[in-house]
Amino acid sequence: MKIAVLMLLLVTTLFASAAGRFVTMQADTASGSLEGWVWAESEDAIGDTSSKAEITLNKKLIGTEDKVGSVHYRWGYPDDQPLSIAILSLQMPRDQNCAASFILVDVTKESQPVVTQRFGNCSDKPTIRYKFGQVVVYFPEVGTSIDKHEIAYIYENGVLRIAMVTQQIRLGTWAVPL
Repeated sequence: MKIAVLMLLLVTTLFASAAGRFVTMQADTASGSLEGWVWAESEDAIGDTSSKAEITLNKKLIGTEDKVGSVHYRWGYPDDQPLSIAILSLQMPRDQNCAASFILVDVTKESQPVVTQRFGNCSDKPTIRYKFGQVVVYFPEVGTSIDKHEIAYIYENGVLRIAMVTQQIRLGTWAVPL
């Protein structure tokens, strides 16, 4: 009986020590180091189960997201480092029907970084453009419904808004009336 209890304690201790917070992405920005973290049972379990994600700037927490498998850097502006704006992909756990959602992190003002709400349509293959001070994230059609449509998210001056895709967006003239 004592051996079984000791074995259980040993297994519990090993399991508890393996669980923790793991960094899954890092990018250099104009305001410092941007990192994406996830809580997982072990490093090997990242992406398998739904967990909490944390976004930090210089080790300071600037955003959290629930039900995330892992966090990945997807796009940044300007193209060369250091970044002012970054788009992060929140990969969903493998058991979810939705491949990914996204957040935009704007560190133009280090003292007040902007982290948008999640956005996307479950596609993990957006087209991202920066033009005339706007970041436009265009998502292709997904799903099988009769009313499926293309959408775009436009970020400008600290505000993220959704727009139905028009011919102007497809051609690259981003001024979209909402």
